[in-house]
Amino acid sequence: MGAGISELVLQAGPLLSSALSTFGHRVLSQAEETGDQAADTGRRLLRAVWRHLGPAARTTLEELLADIDVEEDDPDALAALRSQVRRALRDNVDLYREWSALLPEPSGTVTITAQGDRSIAAHTIQNSVSGGTFHGVVIQSGHLTGLAFGDSAALPRPPETTGRPSARGTDGDLSLRNNEAIAAQETGDLEQATALLEQNVAESERLLGPDHPDTLAARNNLASAYQEAGALQFAVPLFESTLAAFERVSGRHHPDTLTTRNNLASAYRAAGDLHRAVPLLEETLADRDRVLGPDHPSTLTSRNNLASAYRAAGDLHRAVPLLEANLAASQRILGPDHPDSLAARANLAGAYRAAGDLDRAVPLYEATLTSQEQVLGPTQPTVLATRRDLAIAYRDAGRFEPALALLSTTLGQYERLFGPTHLLTLACRSDLAATYHAAGRLTEALASHRTVLEQSTRVLGPEHPTTVASRRAVAAIERERAAGDRG
Repeated sequence: MGAGISELVLQAGPLLSSALSTFGHRVLSQAEETGDQAADTGRRLLRAVWRHLGPAARTTLEELLADIDVEEDDPDALAALRSQVRRALRDNVDLYREWSALLPEPSGTVTITAQGDRSIAAHTIQNSVSGGTFHGVVIQSGHLTGLAFGDSAALPRPPETTGRPSARGTDGDLSLRNNEAIAAQETGDLEQATALLEQNVAESERLLGPDHPDTLAARNNLASAYQEAGALQFAVPLFESTLAAFERVSGRHHPDTLTTRNNLASAYRAAGDLHRAVPLLEETLADRDRVLGPDHPSTLTSRNNLASAYRAAGDLHRAVPLLEANLAASQRILGPDHPDSLAARANLAGAYRAAGDLDRAVPLYEATLTSQEQVLGPTQPTVLATRRDLAIAYRDAGRFEPALALLSTTLGQYERLFGPTHLLTLACRSDLAATYHAAGRLTEALASHRTVLEQSTRVLGPEHPTTVASRRAVAAIERERAAGDRG
């Protein structure tokens, strides 16, 4: 990709403001150009966003634009608009290209303005057994979590977030640095993101004190970045100390405490420590069920996370009924075509696949993918994840040709959307390599695994779980080929 998503949004900011000032609430419906280049370009940018959204998201955008006070500075409404635009650009590669073509090449100095609140990034638990991606349910905005390889089971998922009012005054640099860290994570620059978040923790402790809620939020976000970078030796103890502090400062049942407990369980899960992850998730679900109610979105998320951990532990007898119940609740509360209900369907399909029940897994994946493409669009990351999972299910069923075709197409979409070295792209290439291997096409399998190894070593380092897994895959295929030559 060219410019990053955050860079595009920053560059477009003055143009969008000019369009809103000129056209007002008619910015989407106005057909004629005004001759004002900035206003006309801003209008075209907003209309492009609207065209690429699904029906529900279009309504949200229209309501946001209607609520903006064009006569006065309306920072909250403008921040909400920027957030929706950023999500749309991240989720749709065609919109990204259209915006890149509409925006002029940046020149001179770009002034970066801090946007949004600091928030606690809350991971959804991944499934690392052979059984497909575990899709986080009731996910809000945020960046991506870490991954390991094997199949799409450890695909990073967008985290849920718990918002916090942004402190004002002396900590303006903290907000700016946090936004820059999020932008770095979006582009896969984990080293830069971690460095920025480490600075934020040090400055927060100095300016606000070690037990201030914003300091604890900064520590939580740093631990999340460590986990994404595969540095669990740093992530786990930081999550543990942050959870202890939240329990002391905010209480055991405060939403921030429950979110941090969920994150610690995620880190335990990533480290393979299910003996500690499962009880923590059970405790979090019980607390959210009691404090928030059984139908609260965060409770649905916790139920999914616990089911994922059960599945990773091989306890499908508890995972499948929990997922079936959660899907029924999500469809009842949110509707069958809500994105979170569709994610819950994909999770259940993954559990069926893990149980070897491909007769139920494949049709459920296929139906879910069709609905997701209609509701979310064909290039939304959640849709790409389901497409990968369906391909893996085809592979398990011995249907190698459709599996390879689906993975090849999806890999190209990941490369266009995120670039060749992003974690999601590397994960999909690893899936493709594994499918070549299963089909007996060792030459293509080895080439794909070597590409993953080279790119992950360069971007993530030699000890990252992704690099280690790809190194082992290369060695295994080389041994297999050598044995075949001797035979």
